[in-house]
Parts: sequence; structure tokens; C-alpha cells
Amino acid sequence: MSSSTNTSSLRVRVLQAGGWTLVGYLVGLLIRFGSSLVMTRLLAPEMFGLMAIVYVVITGLALFSDLGLNQIIVQSPRGQEPGFLNTVWVVQIVRGALMCLIGLLISAVLPVITHSQLLPTTSVYENPLLPLVIAIYMTVALIGSFESTNSTLARRTLAMAPITKVGIICQLVTVIVMITWAALAPSIWALVAGSVVGAFVQVVLSHTLLPGPGNRWEWDASAFKEIITFGKWIIPSSVFAFFIMNGDRLLLGGLVNAELMGLYSIAVLISGALQSLIHYLMGIVAFPALSEVARDNPAQLKSTYYKFRVPFDVATLSVSGILFTFGSSLIRMLYDTRYSGAGPIVEILALGLISSRYFLMISCYNALGKTKINTITTAIQMLVFYVFVPVAYWRYQFEGAVWAIALNPLLSLPVIFYFKRKYQLLDIRKELLVLPCFVVGAIVGELLSLLER
Repeated sequence: MSSSTNTSSLRVRVLQAGGWTLVGYLVGLLIRFGSSLVMTRLLAPEMFGLMAIVYVVITGLALFSDLGLNQIIVQSPRGQEPGFLNTVWVVQIVRGALMCLIGLLISAVLPVITHSQLLPTTSVYENPLLPLVIAIYMTVALIGSFESTNSTLARRTLAMAPITKVGIICQLVTVIVMITWAALAPSIWALVAGSVVGAFVQVVLSHTLLPGPGNRWEWDASAFKEIITFGKWIIPSSVFAFFIMNGDRLLLGGLVNAELMGLYSIAVLISGALQSLIHYLMGIVAFPALSEVARDNPAQLKSTYYKFRVPFDVATLSVSGILFTFGSSLIRMLYDTRYSGAGPIVEILALGLISSRYFLMISCYNALGKTKINTITTAIQMLVFYVFVPVAYWRYQFEGAVWAIALNPLLSLPVIFYFKRKYQLLDIRKELLVLPCFVVGAIVGELLSLLER
């Protein structure tokens, strides 16, 4: 098959996968925002602040044990072999069991730490419900570890239609359980129950609705060796990424009360909506496409990279500008007065979206097999974060910490540009060409604010 035919086929599959991914994300966004509007009227802000810490714990355990199992299926030439897939599945289950056990240990140790009075009595970590909620929520990790590898196999081939349908069904089930429980018995257990049931449905549907070979208990030593070789730099990179992506909640959880943490969580939900879409598209669509180009036609990697980057840049910068001037008005429109304090937080966090346009480099380096670069970059970001944010809080309290959280990703741009230039993936003209989109977005946001008033 000619190179032009391969390129045309890849382009068609990317467009189809991107379309399904966008549909799935937009439907999911409507479901999440709709449930957020309902749940914030049924539950107090403190409940969302408490769950923010629970999410940090399970995310941390997932990233601390991240061997790149999904990425290796997409990237490896053996990624479609049944023996290879079954080995990945076995490793995935063992990892889920270990996550659950460590989570239970954390829930047992947490009361000892809080009783030592090392943290302010008003911090989220002092809430007596937190250990029990963490312990129960760990079942999500255990259940989810049994998900079929056919989910990732479909992503390798950019067959996103069945995955999107399964994802929408699972989100609907999760929300229905949450809202029903909260309406009958308003408590944090509504949020926990929805997640547990949603994880179970996800596993069942992945084995019954997604095409591909069925998983069974099988061990291939050579496959495991390849997983470890690929994942040895994924683990430290994921650990550093955890401390960056969740460092805000880790630090703020020990500094502010549950109500303020709840407001921050709502602000992150709003400002992070586009960021989540960018991450999702980059991981689900861009990474498989870049991996295929890196395997079959590496000379075209730079041009393919910027073909993805331009639409991402336009969307990211425009929305960042809109939220920067329209954030407070948006919160007033969507939520009751208890959540009005989330508005200024949304506006500050909007600046952090500017750096999201560079997340595609992670996929690009993974496609090249150069996972070490991502480890170096995230390590530098983490070190800067854990110096910058505490100092900002000490000097300017909560607002200063939020500004530091928003601006911290931009401080790593020199490192990002260094590696892009080293691997001939830098085009300065294309980097600068889209910057006016932020200004346009800010003007649109200001006009919308005037109309809202």
C-alpha cells in the first residue's frame, strides 16, 4: 500500500475517531454539568470538598502504579496479539488489587495522623467521614481493574464508536444512581454509590459489547518484559504528574476548610471542562495517530503534530479568554448563591488553560518511545509547583495560592521549547500565530458579562 493511501486512511480514521470522541465528550459534559446543577442543590459544598480529596487519593494510587498499560497496547507492534493482551489484563488486575489494599491502609492510618494535630482542625483531612469514604471508594479501583483490554484495543485502531456508546451509558447510570440516592437520602454516599455502580457497569459492558478477543488468565514473560521496559519511565513521570495535577487539592486540603475546598472543586469543574476534552482527544485520537506516523512515516511527525495543535490552540486560547472575563457571571447563571465564591476562582484558573496546548507533546514523546523526556519535564514542573504555591499562600493566602496554581504550568515553557527544538518539533511561527485568540476570547467574555448583568 502506498504512503499516500496510508496517509489518506489515517486521516479518515482520525476524523471519524475525533468526531465520535467529540460527540462522546459533549454528551458526557452535558451529563456531568446537568448532574452538577442537580447535585449542588441536593448536597452542601462540604460534600464536594470531601470527595475532591477522595478523588485525589484514588488518582494518586492509579498514577503511582501506572505502567502505561493502555499506551503499550497502542504503541507496541504486539498490541493486537491475544497473549500480549491477556498478560496486560492480568497485570491490570494485580495492580487494581494492590491499589485497593493500599487505599484501605491509607484509610486506617489517616485517623492516626489527624489525631496527632499536625494539621489545622478546620482542614478537610480532619473530617471524621474521610477515612471511611476512602475505604469504601477503593472498590472502584478493584472493580475497574477487570475491564476488558478491548477498550484500549479499539483506541489503537481508532474505532471510537463502541467505546463512546459504552461511556455514555456508564455516565448515565452513574448520574441516575447519584441523583436518586441524594434525593432519597442527601449525603456523600450518593456520590460514592454512583461511582461504584458506574465502574461495575463499565466492566460488564467492556466484556459484552466491545469487539475483540475475550480476556483470560494468561502469562507471557516476554510481554511482561516489554511492559516493564516501556513503563519504567512512565511510573516516575506519572508520579510527578500526579503531584502537579492534584497538588492543588493536596495542598489546599490541608490549608482550607471543606466549604472553600468545595467552591474550588466547582471552579475546577468549570475551568477544567475544556482541559479534560483536550487531554481526552490527545490520548484517545492524537496518540494512536502519532504512534502510527512515528512507526510508518517518522519524517511526517512534525507536520502531523502541528495539524493537531492548531485546532487545539484555537479552542484552548479562545475559551481561556472567555472564562477569564466571564467566569463569575457564568457561576451566577448556573449555581445558587452558596457557590458564588467559585466565580473569581474560575477566572484565575482560566489562565492555566493556556498551557494545555502543550500537552500534545506528551503523546508525541510517547509515540517516539522517549518517555524519559516527559519524566524530566514533569519533575521540573513539580519542583517549581511545590515551592511556588506554598510561598504564594503564605504571602497572599488563598487567592495567592490560586494564582500560583494557574500560572505554574507556564513556568515550564523554556524546558518544553528546549526539547521541542532538540527533536526538531518546533515551529515558532505556528506557536505565535494563534495567540490573539486569547484576546478575542476575553473580549467575547466581557460582552457576555455585560449582557448577563
